[in-house]
Amino acid sequence: RQPVFKNNNFLGLTIGVYDFPLLITEALGETKLSEFVFRIKNENGKTLWKSGEMRGNPADAVLTLRNITWKISAGWKK
Repeated sequence: RQPVFKNNNFLGLTIGVYDFPLLITEALGETKLSEFVFRIKNENGKTLWKSGEMRGNPADAVLTLRNITWKISAGWKK
């Protein structure tokens, strides 16, 4: 959650809700998704979402939005 201010007046809190499967599908477009597995972990290493089990070493990317960090991994389907 993040506070929202206007002219130093507190308006409320915001929160983000993400549909990870839809985000990945939209981001990758025409890629053959059936061959890959995706995983998203929080900054503590807890898996928030995964599309299946992956084999080997995945390719990882770190994404930080505001004060939240996620590790997004893509790998071959097991």
